[in-house]
Amino acid sequence: EAAKQCGQNWLPTVQMPKTPKDFFLSVEAGVSPAQNSRMQSVRLPLQKSGSELRLIGSLQSDAVHLKTVLADYEREHHVRPASVLMCIGPEGDFTPAELNLARSNGCRPITLGPIILRVQTAAIYCLSVLSYELLAAPL
Repeated sequence: EAAKQCGQNWLPTVQMPKTPKDFFLSVEAGVSPAQNSRMQSVRLPLQKSGSELRLIGSLQSDAVHLKTVLADYEREHHVRPASVLMCIGPEGDFTPAELNLARSNGCRPITLGPIILRVQTAAIYCLSVLSYELLAAPL
C-alpha cells in the first residue's frame, strides 16, 4: 500500500538470511543478493560484481561518511555510480571477520555519523542518502 501511495512501480522483496560468505559468493557469481531461491539465476548487468560501488556500514574508526564516499566516487569517475551494494549489519557492528570478508570483496567501510542507529533506521538512512545523492538532477 505504501509503495502505491508513493508512486513506486516495484516492491522490495525480503529473502531468507544468508551467511556473509554465501552472500558474497552470490555477488561474485553475478547473482542478485536479493534473488529468491525459487527464481532462476539472473546475471547482473554491470561488472562482475554487479555494483560499481560497494559499501559496508561500520563503527570502525577508519570508516568514511557515506556522503563523502559518494562525492569522492563522482570526483574520481566523473559520473555517479550506476549501482551501489550497501551492507548494513547487526546492531553492535559486524564482527572483525565479517568486516575483513566485506573488505576483501571490495566493500568500503562507511560511517553514518556520530549517532549509532538501529539497523532499521540505518537502512532507511542509507536509502534516503543514496536516493538524494544519486537520483538528484546533475548540477
